[in-house]
Amino acid sequence: MIVIAHAGHWLIGVLQFVPVVAFIGWLVFVHVRDRRRGAEEDAPAEG
Repeated sequence: MIVIAHAGHWLIGVLQFVPVVAFIGWLVFVHVRDRRRGAEEDAPAEG
């Protein structure tokens, strides 16, 4: 059985990494959303 020493240190590290992951996720979301909006604007109008 593997024992993780100092679990508090792991928790602190994870808590510091969560905002980084959230920011990267937000950047990906905005990038995809903008690409979709651009594709919709470039499409010919039906009618």
